[in-house]
Amino acid sequence: MGFGADWFDSRFNAAFTPYGQPVETVRPFYGNPKAPVANVGVYAGDLCTYDVVIGCNLPANTMLSYNAYEQLQNGSTTFNGPFITSPGTVRFVFNGPTAEAIHGTPFGNVPRNPVRDYQTNDATLAIYKYIKVTERVKVRFDVSAMNLFNHPNFGTVDTVMEDAGDLGEGDGFGIPTLTSGGNRQIEFGLRVEF
Repeated sequence: MGFGADWFDSRFNAAFTPYGQPVETVRPFYGNPKAPVANVGVYAGDLCTYDVVIGCNLPANTMLSYNAYEQLQNGSTTFNGPFITSPGTVRFVFNGPTAEAIHGTPFGNVPRNPVRDYQTNDATLAIYKYIKVTERVKVRFDVSAMNLFNHPNFGTVDTVMEDAGDLGEGDGFGIPTLTSGGNRQIEFGLRVEF
């Protein structure tokens, strides 16, 4: 396959991805590896192929914030950042035909597993005490504490770049704190044995 070929494999996308939508079939490009993980950019030429209303009136090589685009699509008014941005302010850049032309290759330069997921810090403790009531009857009191030190243990981060800027519960590319994190749970028990 030469340059300009269908590296995105549209037939595969139609057969194996939800609703035939393209979901990261090729690796993205780095904008700035030191930028926040959740910041994603897209070139106006690539965004124009998905949304003919936004980005098509700009030069194709203009970098746009995909986070701002996603928030505009969801009707959010909380994003205060600029829609036009620079590659230095985004961690990842969507790989599309315009990005391929700018970077000179269809293969993104982001390696496998470039970021780490949120750590898990969990401790569970159970204590119980037997008290002999009669020769045949015992009572057991118990206390169980899950997440004893009450550290937040967030669910795994959303790894779908198309969710960048989506700030719903459990969504939001690269933002682990959008999951609940859990709290300490303490349970008391009483058991009679005879």
